[in-house]
Amino acid sequence: MTDADARREADTQDRLDSQHEGTGGAAAGLLLRTGLTTWDAGAVAAAVLLVVAFVPAVFFESWSPRMAIVFAVGPVGLVLLSRLCIRSDRAALALAAALFWTVLSALLGPATRSALFGYVGRDLSALTIVGSAAFWPLGTVVSARGRRVLVEAVVWASGAGAVVGIAQALSGVDTGPLAMLGGRPTGFATNPVFFGAVSASGLAASVTLAARERSYRFLVAIVLLGVAVSMSGSRAAMIGSVVVLVSFAVTSRSKPAALSAGVGAASLFAGVFVDRWLGAGRNAADRLIEAGSGTDGRSAVWRYGIEAFTDRPFTGYGFGRFRPAVQGRFTPSFVRDYAPDDVTQAWFDAHNIGVGLLVAVGAIGVVLFIAWTVLALRMQHGWVAWAVVPLAVHWCLQPVSLYTLPLAMLLFGVARGLPNAPEQLIRRSRAVVAAVVLGLIAGGTLLTVDLLFQQAADDLDVDRLETLANFFGDDPIVADVIAQAHSSSSAAATPTESELDWRRRAVDAEPDRPYWWTLLAEKQFDAADLDAAEVSVARALALQPTNRRAVRVEILLALTDRDEVRLTAALALACELGATDCTLDAETLIAQADEADEAQP
Repeated sequence: MTDADARREADTQDRLDSQHEGTGGAAAGLLLRTGLTTWDAGAVAAAVLLVVAFVPAVFFESWSPRMAIVFAVGPVGLVLLSRLCIRSDRAALALAAALFWTVLSALLGPATRSALFGYVGRDLSALTIVGSAAFWPLGTVVSARGRRVLVEAVVWASGAGAVVGIAQALSGVDTGPLAMLGGRPTGFATNPVFFGAVSASGLAASVTLAARERSYRFLVAIVLLGVAVSMSGSRAAMIGSVVVLVSFAVTSRSKPAALSAGVGAASLFAGVFVDRWLGAGRNAADRLIEAGSGTDGRSAVWRYGIEAFTDRPFTGYGFGRFRPAVQGRFTPSFVRDYAPDDVTQAWFDAHNIGVGLLVAVGAIGVVLFIAWTVLALRMQHGWVAWAVVPLAVHWCLQPVSLYTLPLAMLLFGVARGLPNAPEQLIRRSRAVVAAVVLGLIAGGTLLTVDLLFQQAADDLDVDRLETLANFFGDDPIVADVIAQAHSSSSAAATPTESELDWRRRAVDAEPDRPYWWTLLAEKQFDAADLDAAEVSVARALALQPTNRRAVRVEILLALTDRDEVRLTAALALACELGATDCTLDAETLIAQADEADEAQP
């Protein structure tokens, strides 16, 4: 940072301090004593919450806390973005144009409601993209003092998550809210992939702070976070960390930078050895070596995404619409190897931000987002920007999610900063106050309803669940939860009409997901409504002919009808999908079914 930049930042800080002195409030006085502005305090609080937010008492624990933060910050961030646009800030204008196109793509796409608002538990929609983008303008108005405090807050918050993750691995926690996933620690993220990404971002920030401040206390954070990155098992986090360490050491060309980067590298290796000592064998380095050149199905999904992009090259399908755009292209071999069911690997995301953007907003949207990125990069405080790099690398191989996108947008805004933010941008107004109140009410309401929903689900109180469902609107995931509650609370051997009704509501809410059609078909089959089951499974197979669960229902229906030709075809497809014993044949199954019928009294 040049001396001129430093003077401009000092002028900005003096103006902000004068603004707070004029308020005379106790809160303002406290902030002055810490050297922070109101905007600084809000941004620091948001950053910490984005890292550590974890509320196991709510039903959608991996989604609701961070969505509540997005709701809380989104309105005031959009007010700031509008003020930047009024000042003709080019980066802000580009971002506003990209967000406008995001909404327009949702409106012009094949499923407006889904693309605009998304569904509970899903990350991508126009709502989440716009809400997450609102963190960027908030970051740009953070003062020089606030920038330093915010980055350090991210370091220690992610360090706290690293301590939790390491403790998970050392104690082998496999039950409860802090249980590991697949033998890998999750920290506060409930998923090892996102735990690794946030840890890598914290590692990058701690390495740069240690070199910049020449303070040994950051070496503690470096060690914790480096070990956490390795033990998370996230290959993207490992790659992003290595990229930052090497690039920072080479470009900085200083002994402190080389020392902090060296400690970071040693910590990554230490994490590998700790994981091997525990006998887990799931550390990022070993998983990276074992994977070789393979991409766990990603290369095929990227190809499907490019094909989908060519079908709608200009407007795209809208955010959150990747699965419907590509599912009809899944081959039997792809399903067998990388998509055996619609729960553990549903491929709602391209696992590559470039392909994902092409499918979501088309070529025009991609150009607008690139323009914003380039313009925002023209004024950067490099030591902050390093913390964004691991998250960007993460998006090349993993989903863009609420765990990483709002944090990255906030850090990217802080890294840009405004060396001379005018008073009309940072002043308080009725619009700012209204936005803050609206955001806090929206976020608090979401968490409250989610908490009540969890309690009602635990009690199998279907009446309360159905009442709370009105808050979420027509949502298939909520409908699925209520259908399961009806099933669990019923003593009937066959599905009740209430359960079937909520299964139909899930289908109506998201008619282009074969999973919902298949669940409905299974319940209709159990209820002996074979004609309805035929219609439902046909819809599922029309959406994805290679859906393994739908093929299973097709086998049941063909066997019930004693249709040998249809059963033979379904068995052959199931065999290709790896879903059945390939020694079975239609004639034998039909004979066994006839014998079973004759044996019944």
